[in-house]
Amino acid sequence: MSSLGVENLRDISQYFSDVTIDSGPLNGGVYIRGVGNSSAIVGLDNRVGVYLDGVYIGQSPALNQDTLGISQVEVFRGPQGTLFGQNTIAGVINIITEKPSEVPDNDVSIRVGNYGLFDEQLHLSGPLADGIYGGLFLGDQLRDGYVKDVFNNTTQENLNRKSFRGQLEIDRFENWKIYATLDGTKSSSREGSGIPITNTIGTAPYSETSGFFNMTDNRTPPNAASNYGTSVRADYNFPNGLVLISTSSYRNTLFSDTVDADYSMFDLLYTHYQYRYKQFTQELQLMSPKDSALQYVFGASYYGLDSFSERDAIVGINGGPFIGAPAGSVVPTRGTVRTTTGAIYGNATYNLSSNWVLQGGVRVSEDQKTGYYFINGSVAPAFALATGVFNGVIKNNEVTPSVTLTRELGPDNRIYARFAQGYKDGGFNTDFVAANIFPDNITVKPEYVNDYELGFKSTINDRVRVNASVFDEYFRGYQLDRYIQSGNSTLITLTNAGKVRSRGLEVDGSAVLMPGLRLETSLAYLDTVFTDYPNANLEGANFKGHRLPFASKFQGSVGINYSSRLGSGYYGELSIRDSYRTGYYSDVNNLTTVTLASGDVLRYDYVGAFGLLDGSYTVTPSIGNWTASLWAQNLLNKRYVTSYGYDFFGTLYNAVGQPRTFGVRATLHF
Repeated sequence: MSSLGVENLRDISQYFSDVTIDSGPLNGGVYIRGVGNSSAIVGLDNRVGVYLDGVYIGQSPALNQDTLGISQVEVFRGPQGTLFGQNTIAGVINIITEKPSEVPDNDVSIRVGNYGLFDEQLHLSGPLADGIYGGLFLGDQLRDGYVKDVFNNTTQENLNRKSFRGQLEIDRFENWKIYATLDGTKSSSREGSGIPITNTIGTAPYSETSGFFNMTDNRTPPNAASNYGTSVRADYNFPNGLVLISTSSYRNTLFSDTVDADYSMFDLLYTHYQYRYKQFTQELQLMSPKDSALQYVFGASYYGLDSFSERDAIVGINGGPFIGAPAGSVVPTRGTVRTTTGAIYGNATYNLSSNWVLQGGVRVSEDQKTGYYFINGSVAPAFALATGVFNGVIKNNEVTPSVTLTRELGPDNRIYARFAQGYKDGGFNTDFVAANIFPDNITVKPEYVNDYELGFKSTINDRVRVNASVFDEYFRGYQLDRYIQSGNSTLITLTNAGKVRSRGLEVDGSAVLMPGLRLETSLAYLDTVFTDYPNANLEGANFKGHRLPFASKFQGSVGINYSSRLGSGYYGELSIRDSYRTGYYSDVNNLTTVTLASGDVLRYDYVGAFGLLDGSYTVTPSIGNWTASLWAQNLLNKRYVTSYGYDFFGTLYNAVGQPRTFGVRATLHF
C-alpha cells in the first residue's frame, strides 16, 4: 500500500476485486459483492461494517479512514455477526494498525507530488518503561484540487487533513495485557457533489463552461470533518489457557457541508448539512485455549449511537422569483436517532475427523431505534415538502445462524461449504421528505439475507496461493433511498424496494514466478440484480432484472512486484498494479442515455468500463536507514466518470475520477 501511494480506504478497494468504496464527503459507502449503500441518512445503517482495531465504525463521514499506521486490511464477505460485535449483512472490512514495538522503531516520511501534494508522516514507537510500550503516528496532508470552479477561480477535490494515532501497551502484570488507543482526524476541504451536465432544471445541456474538470458554482463547497475515538482492550489469560477480552470504545464524529443546489453561477438555492455522532461500545469475548479440541469464541456486546442531522435549504439572493420565497428563507429539517443494540454470539469449530471440520455460529440480537424528525416545508410551498413532527420507535429481535463444513485435502489445501443468515435493522428517513409521503412512509422495515457459498483455499509449495469461491445471496426487504422526480418537485424516498439476488465467482491468488518476481491477482464476476422491485417509479413499474448501483459484472486487478540487486549495495523494487472493471449503473433506473426537453440526448446513469494503472519504483540501500521511491496513480491519465446523479431541481451531474497523480517519497528510519 505504501509503495503505490495509497492514501485512504477508498484507494485500498482496488486490491479487492469485489469491493467498491464510494467515499464522497456526504454519502460515503462501501460495497461488497455489488451490495452496499451510500447514504447520509442518520437513521439508516450500513450494509458493510468497517472495524478499526476491533471497534465498529458505523457513520458514513468516518468511513474513509487514513492509512496512517495501518498494518493490514482484511475483507470478510457475506453476513457477519458471529465473530464481530456488531451485525453486518454484506460483509466486513477490518483495519488493523501497527502495535507498539518492544525496541525503538522510528521513521519520518515525506511525500511530494503534482497538484501541490505535500504529505508528511512521523512514526515513533518503542519501550517507555519496563513492560510498557508506546506508539505515536502523526500525519499532515495537503493537496490542491483537480476540479476547477471557473466562476470563483477555485478548485475542488482538494485535501487538507491532519491525523494522529497514539497507542499504549501494558504488559507488566501477570496474566494481563492492556492496549489503549487514541486517534483522530481533522479535515477541511472542498469536495463537491458533482459536475453538472445539464442546466439547473435539467432541460438542456450545461453551457456555462466546458472541460471535463470544469464547473461554475457560485458557492465553493466547504467541508469540515473531525472524528476521534478512544478504545481500551484488556486481555486476561487464565491458567488453563482461556482468554477473556474486554474492549471498550468511544467515538465522536462531526461533519458539515454546504452544497450549491442549483449548480450554477446564480445564487438560487444552497443546502447546509451538519451531522453529529456519539458512539459507545462495550464487548466481552471468551476464547478457548489454543490447544483445545473444540475451538470457540463466545461474546456479548453493547452498541449505543446518538445521531443528529441538521439539513437546511436556504434561498439565495437570486432565488426569490425562481423559488417563490424571499431570499434568505430557510426550509429546516432536524433529525435525531438513538440506536441501541445488545447481542450475544458464539462460534465454535470441531474436528469431526482427521479430514472434516465443522464450524457453527449463532447470534441473538435485540435492536431499538428511537427517532425524532422535524421539517417545515411551508416556507417554500413550490417544493411540496412536508411540514410537521414525527416520533417513532423501531424494535427488532433476531436470531441468525451460520454453519461451515470444511474438507481438508492436505496441508494448506481445503474445500468448504458455508451457509449464513444476516439482517439489517430498520430505519427512518431524515432527509427533505415530500408532503405526500409524510409521516406514514418515512420508516423502513428490516432487511434479511440468506448466503450460500462453496470454495477452496490452496497453497502449493509455499510459492502459489489460490482462493476461489462461488456464492449465491438472496436479500428480501432490500432497503433503498433515492430521488424520484414528481412534476416540479423531487421525492427523496426510503423504502423496502423488494428482493435482490447477488451471485458470482471470486478468485484471488499470488505466485512467486522466480526469485524476486511475485504476481498477485484478484478477479470477480458478479450478477447482482433485483428479482422483484414493484412500484419502482411513479408509473408503478417493476424493475425486476435491473442491476444494482455500482455493481459491475466483472472487476479485477493484476499486480507485479519485482525486486533485484542494483549493485554497489542497493536494491530496487518495481511495483505495478492494473485494475479494471466493466460498466455499471449509478441508479436503479438502469438508463444509458436521457433525452432532455431541448431534444438533446446525453449519456447518463451508465458508467462505462475503465481501467487504472498504478506503479512505483523504490530504492533501498543494503546498509543504510533510508528508502526513496517514485510513484504514480492513474499513470496513463485516464479520464473517467465514477457516477451520475440527479439533484433537487432536476439537475443532472456526474462525478469524475482522479487524474494522474505522481511524485516522490523519502523515508528515514532512526
